[in-house]
Amino acid sequence: YKRLTTLGETDLDELDAELARENDAKTQVAHAWCHARLADADAKAWAWQRFTGEATASNYEVEAIGTGFWGRGQDALLAPYADRYFAEVAGTTAVRAGWGLADGALYFYPITLDTPEILGRTDALLEDPALNLSIRRVLVDAADEVRCRIAARERFGRSGV
Repeated sequence: YKRLTTLGETDLDELDAELARENDAKTQVAHAWCHARLADADAKAWAWQRFTGEATASNYEVEAIGTGFWGRGQDALLAPYADRYFAEVAGTTAVRAGWGLADGALYFYPITLDTPEILGRTDALLEDPALNLSIRRVLVDAADEVRCRIAARERFGRSGV
């Protein structure tokens, strides 16, 4: 169902039916990924509630939801969440700790919006001396990845690297 979801060839009703048919841990995590990947405002709001801790999710679900959330080709739908990421990531220390905190910051980072603006927002957040060290480490690595993607596009003239 992941590929079908990415292609826009399924919907939440079908995903829910599949989860009801086979409701085990593996299917729950796959369902969470697919739900977050849907190109739908309600699905994105659902996913974001799990990032901020407004709704509960296991660490495995947070990883799945975060990696499903940032789908290429959904830039207009996702742009407001990039703003929210930079405003809210530091506050996730209230709902997560340890590797779960770092993973949440990593998997919800707006990596598909790999632009100079996102890089600038990342660098600006890194200037905050009060930023949690686990989140800081994730952002240093994310900024490096974005720099590499931008450099590759500039050198080879391709988008979507």
